[in-house]
Amino acid sequence: MIGFWDRVIFSDECNVEVGANKRVYVWRRDGEEWNLACLNTPPWRKFGIMIWGCISYNGVGTLALVEGNLNANGYQDILESSKQFVASCC
Repeated sequence: MIGFWDRVIFSDECNVEVGANKRVYVWRRDGEEWNLACLNTPPWRKFGIMIWGCISYNGVGTLALVEGNLNANGYQDILESSKQFVASCC
């Protein structure tokens, strides 16, 4: 069974955004509910990045920063830059 799975690569992309919601996060201990030093103000503007990564039976690939939208050409560029990892998996 491993003879099949050692040739499979799982890949995915993820968009990470900061400031997408206007929530205020609080890091506190008991009794510090209203301590201003524990409050984190919401970000002034929204920003984010998109990353791509892969994993296989033989290891974990390098994360790639995706600029703009990920289309077929962009995906091929990422695979080209990760070809050493991809070649070692197949």
